[in-house]
Amino acid sequence: YMAERGLVLAESTMNERAGASARAQYKVEAVAKKIFDGLSVKQEDTLNMYLPAERIIQIEKNREEKRNYASEKLREFEAKKQMLLDAIEGKEYSKADKKVIEDSLNKMDGFIKRAQEMLDKNRLYKLDENGIETGELAFKHPNGMTRQDAEAAISQMAQSPDFALIQRRGDLYFEAMSENLKDLYEAGLIDKQTYDRFKNDKYISRAFLGHIFNFETDAEGKVLD
Repeated sequence: YMAERGLVLAESTMNERAGASARAQYKVEAVAKKIFDGLSVKQEDTLNMYLPAERIIQIEKNREEKRNYASEKLREFEAKKQMLLDAIEGKEYSKADKKVIEDSLNKMDGFIKRAQEMLDKNRLYKLDENGIETGELAFKHPNGMTRQDAEAAISQMAQSPDFALIQRRGDLYFEAMSENLKDLYEAGLIDKQTYDRFKNDKYISRAFLGHIFNFETDAEGKVLD
């Protein structure tokens, strides 16, 4: 399986050894030393497969949570709107009361719209022109990897006697990202909303990484020379 899918996952990250490796994300040598030093080439390659696999899983967990939340809120607001419409049906109201009802309906429509937008943005599958799910994933990761691919790749890695070491180094990697994020927040360079959004994640967007570490990445997250 690793030969077919796990190595596809690793292709872009492993090739970084020919140019700027994942170490380029850390300009503080002490941090890079803790993460990478002492690893064999094989272990570093495994780490460079493990990290993007964990990111893919984190992204998809976040998307699933948002999808479920949006679906719940969409049902809630639609039900409340229908309850109000049923309650006022066939009744007469003063001009002032009509204004209150209209404002309430408009507010509910706004909630419904935002919930639908969140659902659409985090939808698992694309919709066709009739609004029917196509079976094609709406969000694609580099090299077509899916959450299932990433989980299977990590399960395969877990068979290695080195896996505990890889996990520990991976934890150091993500802890370093969190610490950098915390430093930026405490320095006033990012707001609390941004900090809260990423502080517990094993994923930070490519654009945000570039902002933090002042380097550029391509569409697959590879560090550019």
